[in-house]
Amino acid sequence: MRIAIWWFASTLLAVPVFAEPPASASIDQVDGRDQTDLERLHELITSGKTDAASVLYAQLIVRSGDRMVGTGSTNGGERFVPLRAALSRQLLTDPAAESVVQEIRRSGDSAANARWAEIMDSQRTPQIDRPALLAEFIRQHPLASAWDDALLAAIDLAISQADSLRADRLIQLALDWNRLQVSVRISDRSAEIAARSILLTLLNGQTEVAKMRFQTFAQQWPDARAPFAGTDGLLLDQLSRLIDAADAWPQQLPTIAGNTVSVETASDVPDWRQQTTLRLLWRHPSPSPFQRTALSLAMDNLIEIGVGESRESPLSVLPTVHQGNVFFHDGLTLRALQLADGRALAWASDDGVIYALPEAGRSEIRPLEAAGVARFSLAVRNERLVARMGNPVSFQANSITGVEIPSRIVELDLAAEGKLAYSPIAPWDDSFAFLGTPVIDGEFAYVALQQSGGVPSLWLAAYAEDRLLWKSQICSGHSYFSARTNEISHRTVTLVDQTLFVCSDTGIIAALDANDGQMLWMHRYVRSEVQPVNLVERPWHSERNLTAPLYHQGRLFVAPADLDGILALDAATGRFLWQTKTPKGTLDAVHLLGATHSLLMASGRRLWWINSATGGPALMIKTDAGQTNPWPTSLMSETSAWGKGVVLGDELLWTVRTDRGDFLQVWDCSLATPLQQISLTDFGVQAGHLLVWEDFLLVASAQELVCFQVLADRTGLDTK
Repeated sequence: MRIAIWWFASTLLAVPVFAEPPASASIDQVDGRDQTDLERLHELITSGKTDAASVLYAQLIVRSGDRMVGTGSTNGGERFVPLRAALSRQLLTDPAAESVVQEIRRSGDSAANARWAEIMDSQRTPQIDRPALLAEFIRQHPLASAWDDALLAAIDLAISQADSLRADRLIQLALDWNRLQVSVRISDRSAEIAARSILLTLLNGQTEVAKMRFQTFAQQWPDARAPFAGTDGLLLDQLSRLIDAADAWPQQLPTIAGNTVSVETASDVPDWRQQTTLRLLWRHPSPSPFQRTALSLAMDNLIEIGVGESRESPLSVLPTVHQGNVFFHDGLTLRALQLADGRALAWASDDGVIYALPEAGRSEIRPLEAAGVARFSLAVRNERLVARMGNPVSFQANSITGVEIPSRIVELDLAAEGKLAYSPIAPWDDSFAFLGTPVIDGEFAYVALQQSGGVPSLWLAAYAEDRLLWKSQICSGHSYFSARTNEISHRTVTLVDQTLFVCSDTGIIAALDANDGQMLWMHRYVRSEVQPVNLVERPWHSERNLTAPLYHQGRLFVAPADLDGILALDAATGRFLWQTKTPKGTLDAVHLLGATHSLLMASGRRLWWINSATGGPALMIKTDAGQTNPWPTSLMSETSAWGKGVVLGDELLWTVRTDRGDFLQVWDCSLATPLQQISLTDFGVQAGHLLVWEDFLLVASAQELVCFQVLADRTGLDTK
């Protein structure tokens, strides 16, 4: 029987997933009718038929204004923006369209001005969502006379709310529009916009960049006067005072990988630059509740070691810490333990259970008959604990295979001793499954979903408690494996201020407005030509199911699972910046650990220091054998990273597996030098994901969750 199972599994898995590289996912682009109307619009403008052109423009905007249109291709892919934005830009840059713009403004200004007056009146009503109103006006009335006033108001509001990404996007849009208005100038507000750009740069901690922009400003607008930063006067003087004051402002910390609002980060952490020891406090098993089938067991015998984990025993549990307690789950049961002693919370069961999905159908779940690894993550914010629970299968290629327990979003109120905040949320349709834990911000939660049935489609949705606010389809397309088998996917959405970023792992990166789900831009990258021959022989990059887009100081770093490389985009516009410059097949990085102003740190089997401005190697790592980047130099080295590390200020912690055992390593981020190494094997502990809170170190291995206390070496306390 064993031989028969082996043969069956081998035969199944050896079937090629794709005979050729899969096409990039499809998006809601302008169609043939739109293209015909765009050509007709150009003809009407060229022939001077102003009235007919303005009518056709209005029809296009109403029918297809939110559809995406390409803005040109580069080696890094193609950028898409909504048609209404692209069409307005085209009209403003075409001298022949001046009369058309005037007619559009004449016919639409009355309604636009009335709407603008309503928005101005809304300032007296605190509960009105002014950012959403301004965004709607800017999107719907790009050629209105009041458009530039709305844009400046939106920029000022974004800066006052510390929404730097939205402010940056609006500033770039305003500067772009002012440059484009060569034929029909609404008003020249370039100096005011440039001043806000310098202010935003200062607020982002980029003082030197602000000083360079100030020099350019002084040459172009030495006499410009306008209300700014609470005063009215010479802009040059106001900016000079701000720059002088900024030198005393506290410097920004590096951006830490992962969602900036999903995990509480403690500021009081040990000094890892000093020699430290670990004191083992407690350990708790991490059982898997899912039954293993004969087929999945046979697959384990075939599947090779993954990147930073064993595919036979993956690192599925990703705990989170909140107020000195650690929370974790296994898809069906949520647990909470005290960090100090590992005991269950007072309001939990003896083994720490604070919530369990209903018993019905538990024994029926067979998630491992699928490609991919189950990830059990969760988020805690403002006493709200949110987790994606249930069956981890996200896509069913075989419609006969049912999901006995569909995915659910569960929220617990920690202030009320873990009381269920509301009934678990199910997707709006049975064909959908949640792809990971939502990111939460205030009362809102944002989550990715995938639809089964034919070609899988990726969606984003926003919830206010259990109420669906909006849902937006991103794209439709097959991953490497979804064309042949069920799939387990874990896609985490990245939230920066009020902008959402998601990578489909099917050729698309998208940015959406968190207020209403409107698409801001899309980037279609060229999917890797390196295709898996079968489900066993996967490329390194297909293991990136824990890697959300990482934002830092205007750049968005993305490591797609279908690309043999890492991308950097301008976060405000989606403009391509670079792709990593490494020989094909050598970039084994699967985790984006963190970024500083000049460095991007990534890990897989090895540790990588990448120049965040160019995508090339940033630092040469100093070792006894010489200098290298990455470390170790060889993919076949006896030392291999295990799990996902953490960045703490200027130190990086990760665990490695060697032929001598498992170790915790501490590295200097900025110098790329190892600081210390501590044996985990001496404690009988295996390597895994890391989490640090104050002087506690958590290691989430495949078998258990282990908590250490971090001690200065001079204490002389027992370490076992």
